Amino acid sequence: MKFKDLNKNGVLEPYEDWRLPAEERARDLAQQMTIEQIAGLMLYSGHQAIPAGESRFAAATYQGKPFSQSGVAPWTLTDQQKEFLEKDNLRHILITSVQDPATAARWNNEMQAFVEGIGLGIPGNTSSDPPPAIQDRQPVIPKLNSMQAQADKSPYGPTDWAWPPLLILN
Repeated sequence: MKFKDLNKNGVLEPYEDWRLPAEERARDLAQQMTIEQIAGLMLYSGHQAIPAGESRFAAATYQGKPFSQSGVAPWTLTDQQKEFLEKDNLRHILITSVQDPATAARWNNEMQAFVEGIGLGIPGNTSSDPPPAIQDRQPVIPKLNSMQAQADKSPYGPTDWAWPPLLILN
């Protein structure tokens, strides 16, 4: 039988078995994880630019060099990204800017290949800041303010952000 061997041990572990219920798979995976690995799944990375900036906010290196001196493709993982993915066990990555959609897709593929080669093979998850129209405070802001006002009236309080429009923006 063919299956995706996430931990590369040649055995179909319960957490890898797509035929089992999700709860059983999750329980098996959690039992195999260290506290550090579980903690890493509860955290987000710092803001990531693709390619990384060279000064101040989101500055990073590629093989010890800034992007402009590294000779690597813009979708290459930074030294810091590799470190937080492998050593800190983070799997939730916050992307704040990308060169273009093709670079974002290639970076995501490279990141997934990297984390699938580590330990239990737990995949990464990316999210991003709002699109430029929102960052530049274009006419989308009144819609967000309106959604905030509706959320403030929610029986769950102002922190109830399970609104489909915001899910689409992320």
